[in-house]
Amino acid sequence: MTLKFRLLVGALSLLCLFSSSYMSFGFIERHYTLQEVIDSSTNIVFGTVESVDRKRLRAVVKVDENVMGKSGLTRIRINLAVGQRRPESTPEKMIRYFRKSEPVVLFYDRHAGQLNSLGYVGGKWFQCKTFVGDGRGWQDRWWNFVHIEIYMHRTFKGRTDDLQKQVRAILQKTKPILASEPAPEFNQASENYIKILIFSNRKYPAELRTLRQISKIGNYQFAYQITYDPNLPGLERTDILWFGYRALGEDGYLLNRRAEKRIKEFVKNGGVLIVSGQDSEAIPTGWFVGKLRGVEEKTEMGIHPSKNPGDMFQKPNKIATGNIYTEDSWNSWSKPFTLLATNNRRNVAVGMLKYGKGMYLITSLHHETYFQASSNGRLMENLIYCAAKYLDASMPRKTNGKSKAKREDRYDELENKIDKFQQKFRAIQKSIDQLNEVSKRELDKSREKEYPREKDGQPSSTEIPPQQDYYKEINVLLSKLQRKIDLFNREIKGDFSNSKSDLQALEKRLKEFRQSVGDVKDSLTELANEIEKSTK
Repeated sequence: MTLKFRLLVGALSLLCLFSSSYMSFGFIERHYTLQEVIDSSTNIVFGTVESVDRKRLRAVVKVDENVMGKSGLTRIRINLAVGQRRPESTPEKMIRYFRKSEPVVLFYDRHAGQLNSLGYVGGKWFQCKTFVGDGRGWQDRWWNFVHIEIYMHRTFKGRTDDLQKQVRAILQKTKPILASEPAPEFNQASENYIKILIFSNRKYPAELRTLRQISKIGNYQFAYQITYDPNLPGLERTDILWFGYRALGEDGYLLNRRAEKRIKEFVKNGGVLIVSGQDSEAIPTGWFVGKLRGVEEKTEMGIHPSKNPGDMFQKPNKIATGNIYTEDSWNSWSKPFTLLATNNRRNVAVGMLKYGKGMYLITSLHHETYFQASSNGRLMENLIYCAAKYLDASMPRKTNGKSKAKREDRYDELENKIDKFQQKFRAIQKSIDQLNEVSKRELDKSREKEYPREKDGQPSSTEIPPQQDYYKEINVLLSKLQRKIDLFNREIKGDFSNSKSDLQALEKRLKEFRQSVGDVKDSLTELANEIEKSTK
């Protein structure tokens, strides 16, 4: 990309919501939907204004509810005095909308020590920004007011409690990507997980964060591994390879011929390669089997689906295609290539090529900033879902086929574990029965005479220990056993998440086992009470 275009991209990037430069200087001019604001947030809190200092231009908001995410906040202190002074926005203007007991909605994105937020109070949108760090005590930091958002009324205008209702309604229908728990890495995931290797560019971490939050779609579970090495270590364990934003190089192409050959073999043998936006000037296409050429483009918003894009923009998310960010693109594709969407009605925004048993998914998605990546997050999720479905249909190793045989082996292993647990249980139950008999016999004796004592007053060697000690000891053993059962139950749920019949069979046995443990505990309690009453 030429210097002229690099400068243009730098200027355009200032226009992105939640990007650090933009947060300091510019108003949000594009019309964002409330869904987009939610999707770009890690947390949403509802609160009320607790106090206002109009002289020092400060306000304190009491947090009433963590609507999305766990903030750990009880109060939010906002310093309006440091805000920008413009005709449209001054600290003095904004402080008027902070009135005691006024409801407040705060959307924020906390990442890499930076906290960027959009708030709504008294009918006004406003923006705050502060560096809070990653350590303890970040909740006590002052949030620095930036300015009133003069265009955000197009997103919502009205009573704050009505905004709260709309936020709740959206959250009931969709789960924001950034609010999800990060997916596990390869070595933490079982065989049933679909494994995604991300070849990333260290300069652009925004895309990586969004991808890692896509941990489950329907019955598909995903694990991720990140590499910055163009030799792609771990490719042999991978189901989906993701070329991250500008990962192939900006000042020179990073892949060698050996890596290109490995990638083509990976796709031919059944893998899926998903390509994010790349720098067109630096990108040969030796990793691709068809004809394709990079095209220099400026940053654009909005893509145009083709006549037959399949489910790409419908499942699992219905995509607002007018809000998708793209940049440098592709054209001159060969005939087998399927065009799913264009960015300017000419060049590739999203396309597909099947090769061997696998598939290429080519995009021109622009992920320079965190907001651009989160805006494109729903489409990224659809791309991964498309890849997972293709893998399941062409090489069904994650829900049937080869994996099914492995699950059957695992089923046998779990059955053996249950048998071992039951053997332990029977041994404990036998000991309890013996204890019960001894206890009753000794209790009968105690009614007739006291236990014999040695001369020093200590119990004789023939006297059994206090029954409460037996009870406590065995109860501890049973509690340990119960914890093992609970852990075991969670384990089989993960391993058999795609096999309802197997899961139900094991769950039934565990339920019966749990009931037996519960019955034993009840018997022990009755025995302890009987002993206690009889020895008084």
